[in-house]
Amino acid sequence: MSTNTTETKTPPWANRIVGHGEAAPQDLLPNPANWRAHPAHQRSALAEVLAEVGLVQSVIVNRSSGHLVDGHLRVELAKASGQPSVPVVYVELDEDEERVILASLDPITAMASADREKLVELLTGIENQDLADLLEAVARANRIELDLGSSGLVDPDEVPEPPA
Repeated sequence: MSTNTTETKTPPWANRIVGHGEAAPQDLLPNPANWRAHPAHQRSALAEVLAEVGLVQSVIVNRSSGHLVDGHLRVELAKASGQPSVPVVYVELDEDEERVILASLDPITAMASADREKLVELLTGIENQDLADLLEAVARANRIELDLGSSGLVDPDEVPEPPA
C-alpha cells in the first residue's frame, strides 16, 4: 500500500531590499505615521553608544514613499551632531506594507526574552563607565540586577542564610 504524501513547501520570502547606500541625514524624510516617541534618556543613551562605537546598523528608507521605515532617532542624532551621511537600506513597499513594517519592526524585536547568563557575560568587563551604567540599566530593564564591579549577576531571590 503506497501512501501519497505531499510535502508542503513554504514559498521563498520576497526580498524587498532594492539597494544600499549612504544619504545625508537632512535628506531623509521622517515617516508621518511613525508612532515611536524617543524620550531624553533613550536619546542620550544612543548618542553615547554612537559616540563610542559609531553606526553599526543602516536606517531603512522606503524608496516608494521616500519615508524612513526604521532609524528615526539615528537620523535625528546624525542631524544634530552634523554627521555628513548615514548608511541606508532601500526597500520597496506599498503603503499598506510600509504601515505593517512601521508598526511591527520594533515590537517584534521587543518580544525576545533575556538569557540572564549571556547578558551578564556580555556586559561584564565594559570599561567605559558611562556605557557600563547604560548597559546596567538595560539589564535592570530585563529584571537582571548586575554589579559589574564585582562578581556579576546578583539574584534578588537568593538571600544568604543568617549567621549561626
